[in-house]
Amino acid sequence: MTTIQTTISPDATLDEAFTALSHERRRAVFRCLQSADGPVGVADLARDVVARERDADGRAIPDEAVERCYVRLHHVHLPKLTDAGFLHYDQDQTTVALADDIGSVGPLLDWATEQAN
Repeated sequence: MTTIQTTISPDATLDEAFTALSHERRRAVFRCLQSADGPVGVADLARDVVARERDADGRAIPDEAVERCYVRLHHVHLPKLTDAGFLHYDQDQTTVALADDIGSVGPLLDWATEQAN
């Protein structure tokens, strides 16, 4: 049995944190933002997420797939991650970044990825 010692955002309840990270696309968003150096445009994030999901080069992703992902990110996934306290989503600038104090969610994501495989 794997033991995970992690903290979550102080703004999120445990249920909110697990719900926010329960969808594979939201976990992909989190991973993409972990590797970014600051705020990322939502369009660029959508392309990165689809590329990660398809294990493909971002330049090879059809624009239609990026657009579908963008819409779902904007309406579903980014608000859920923001409500849980994991992200800062500036809808006016259409940028998103990890919140400053998200705790050590990395081990939890690693465990979830391991369990999914």
